[in-house]
Amino acid sequence: MTTDSSAADLNQLGDSMTSVTLSPGGSTSSRSPSPVMDSPKESQPGVETPAQSGNVSPTDTTPCPSRTPSPALSASTLSSTTGSPHNGQSAAEQETQEPQEPATATWQEARLNLANLVSLEPIQISVHNPEEAGTFLKRYITYEVTVLPTNTSVRRRYTDFVWLRSALQIRFVGMRIPALPPKSSINGSTAEDSKFVQRRMRALQTFLEELARCPYMRSTEVFQSFLSTQSEAEWQACKEEADGVNMFQDTSVGCRQWQQDITARHDVPFTVDPNDVLKQLDQIERALKEISRRAAERVRRLQIEELECRNLRQTFQNLYNLEKDYDGRSVPVQVGSVRSFKGGEACSLWMEATTNFSETAAARASSEDDLLRGCLTFLTQEVVSMRELIHDREVAVKSMLRTQKRLDTFQAERNQGKTTTATESRLFGSPKDLDELLATVGKELNGKKMIVSYYSTALTWSEVDRFTKGRDEMLTRIHAELNS
Repeated sequence: MTTDSSAADLNQLGDSMTSVTLSPGGSTSSRSPSPVMDSPKESQPGVETPAQSGNVSPTDTTPCPSRTPSPALSASTLSSTTGSPHNGQSAAEQETQEPQEPATATWQEARLNLANLVSLEPIQISVHNPEEAGTFLKRYITYEVTVLPTNTSVRRRYTDFVWLRSALQIRFVGMRIPALPPKSSINGSTAEDSKFVQRRMRALQTFLEELARCPYMRSTEVFQSFLSTQSEAEWQACKEEADGVNMFQDTSVGCRQWQQDITARHDVPFTVDPNDVLKQLDQIERALKEISRRAAERVRRLQIEELECRNLRQTFQNLYNLEKDYDGRSVPVQVGSVRSFKGGEACSLWMEATTNFSETAAARASSEDDLLRGCLTFLTQEVVSMRELIHDREVAVKSMLRTQKRLDTFQAERNQGKTTTATESRLFGSPKDLDELLATVGKELNGKKMIVSYYSTALTWSEVDRFTKGRDEMLTRIHAELNS
């Protein structure tokens, strides 16, 4: 009744938000480059070089907001762990089948090549059936994660999802890993706790669905173990073993291919302006907050409409009761009498109509609240993960520059003819050999340059574009859902 204008406002705001384009080059190209945020030259490697939808396809780039069961690894996919990604083929045979796409391939084409290489099939993942566990003083909630078509079910708690994301960040430097819903605790209110758990459950399902869409991460042992290891003891052992592995030690097909795809493009100029990207992320966050405010207002109006319909029904009920005798029997119609008023039939029709109006408004309020809240949570977490990626690169650049400064200091002392230095010696410790320090710090610097190159290349090649496409597709879905 009163929601049309609100829907129009919400759609208009969504349209305006799509105009905030995360451009790689930025709009401040004339400014002097920041030594910390930009540094395109020093970021190059040194001497040493690294839906309620149906099935979740590994090459599908459409974002997947929380919803009902979303589906699972096939038997062949779950069995193709990092040790045997090609069903028992030798390492030499695997190496000969590595995709060698040209460095000009887009990130979508690279993902498709990898998905074809390891024969990834559509999957369906569902996070459901929350249960309380733990002691009286330390309670927590576990969630059942079901994978189809293998029908494998495991129980995981929130900290397990946090561990999985951290493990993937270590293995895929430069790739934007989907963010998790923020950590929070239940407040003791049964109704509020139930809503919190349901919302978190949907967000965790979205997280896993987004991981499943990426063939790189689908082809890692940590992700497959997360979905298939049922014994708690075995799961803890898997985590302990994986904690000691970094991106260069993990032999998964996905990890190896990510390194190959990035190193093949390490000489691509770094065209992303991190400062400008952060400004645009700020604009997107402000737009999301405004959309959230208007969405909440729209849901409140639907709830008010539902209450008004129920009140109107009660009014017709009262009028209908006037047509009843004092003992509850219908007053017989007497032709030619003042008692011949036949309003009861009309009242009953209106009662039925207002009941339908009320139920429709209630259903719309609930469905739109779920839809908008789920989509907005997804978009907000996407911004968080993009901001995190920019921050991680900044930290890597700062660390690289500090190491470069140490190397320059040692080189200056060596040029002065010194063979030892006390610069980094402990108190009363013996001087250290300069040649050894130069070799050690030089190797450390090469490694840090490689890490910065990963971040820079990934942002330029895939991550900024992937973020923009995912956000635009989600906003388009919100717009279509509201109009329907």
